[in-house]
Amino acid sequence: MLETIWAHETAVMWLTAVSLLTFIATLIAVPWLIVRILPDYFAHGRRPRKQ
Repeated sequence: MLETIWAHETAVMWLTAVSLLTFIATLIAVPWLIVRILPDYFAHGRRPRKQ
């Protein structure tokens, strides 16, 4: 297993960097999106159907 990692060291480093950036972006994006939800978004039991 370690031989495979060392053989593809550049790919592993790129995947690690992309994973860290995605994690940090998620930590920023989720609270940002939650703050922008309308205050009564979850207040309705059911939404009326559009006809």
